[in-house]
Amino acid sequence: MKYLSRAGSAVLLLTSLHGLGTVALAQTGSITGTVIKAMGGGAIEGARVELVGTRYLAVTSRRGEFSFKDLEPGKYTIQATAIGFTKLTYDFELKAKETVELEFQAQEESVRLPDVEVKEAPRLPPDFMRRSQEGGGRYLSRADIERRPGAATVTDLLRTFPGVRINCRTNPCTPSFTRTTRNCGPAFFLDGMETEASALMLQPAREVDGIEVYSGLAEMPPELRGRNGGCGAFVVWTRTPPDARRKPKP
Repeated sequence: MKYLSRAGSAVLLLTSLHGLGTVALAQTGSITGTVIKAMGGGAIEGARVELVGTRYLAVTSRRGEFSFKDLEPGKYTIQATAIGFTKLTYDFELKAKETVELEFQAQEESVRLPDVEVKEAPRLPPDFMRRSQEGGGRYLSRADIERRPGAATVTDLLRTFPGVRINCRTNPCTPSFTRTTRNCGPAFFLDGMETEASALMLQPAREVDGIEVYSGLAEMPPELRGRNGGCGAFVVWTRTPPDARRKPKP
């Protein structure tokens, strides 16, 4: 018996028998064997066993058995593979009329799957998408917001817009435009509804999907000319949770 170590797994050459007889026309040999789990485990069904570089291929039975017959004498490399187990390879020479019996003892092998990063996709409404494509104002998408890791609130995000002035004499701070008169202030919208400035400024940046800024009457779409201001607009869209799907009743 010959024992060969393969990184915690093994190939056992159990027997090597030569046929008997005075005259034999056939000089071919054969290989039989089993593929089992190492450390006293059971048989491995469905393992792939092949003679490398030849057309000979077998799949193990429920008992882990395989066989090759009518092989020409010569040097062979036999290889056994199974999902979740180490690959085993054994080089040997098959002689005429010889039957080789092998036992593959495969060690279980953990497989690391590639890392998967899951991100929640922005769910911006059609109004934001339409107006941003028309390009009348200035816009921040979710991707733009994520590129500003130092911004904690909408106040911090609005500071990055040219021409926007943040007045923090009051609490919370209020935004305005540097080129507008005091008698004509901006309008404020949160998720499509007109509101007060305070409802926008303390929104956490991580909960915002998009911002629209229109710095004057000429830039403003007609639907944003609100009751509280007509010289520009600040529009904030918060992140929308995924649609809730009801489970079917039993």
